[in-house]
Amino acid sequence: MDITPRKGASATRLDAEHASELYDVYMHLLMMLVARLCERWQEEHREPMLAAVTDAVELAKQPSANITAIVEASFGVMEACCQVVGNPYLTEALSNFKPAVSRAYYLSAERYRTGLKHTSQFFTQLPAAVLARDSDAAQALIREFAEHQKTLIQQALSETP
Repeated sequence: MDITPRKGASATRLDAEHASELYDVYMHLLMMLVARLCERWQEEHREPMLAAVTDAVELAKQPSANITAIVEASFGVMEACCQVVGNPYLTEALSNFKPAVSRAYYLSAERYRTGLKHTSQFFTQLPAAVLARDSDAAQALIREFAEHQKTLIQQALSETP
């Protein structure tokens, strides 16, 4: 993977092994984000955060879900959380992973489509943990979801010739 400042991470070669490494790092950055979010959110942040989550959940529940729109809405949730946390270094690090993570999602779109119920459940459960300031539960949800996504992507990339 190449990480170009202000342009993001791009996989020079994206195979199952590289996708696994990508997701391991990305997962830990998201866990850091959600831990800080649990510490820092204030009442005025509740509605904007929940609106971003609602967008992702509604898109994931649609019968003919648009994967591109769901991926973008997922990044919208991350960006809303980054605004609340206010750590420019963490925001930049996560932003740098967006191109590579997007590429992994798109390469495994059909497998991702079969996991949309899981995506919807994740985005439904995460706000409760964050609003309760339960950092351990929120981080556990991130870990489980990232591991699930990583498995789907690895399976898809293993089958790609």
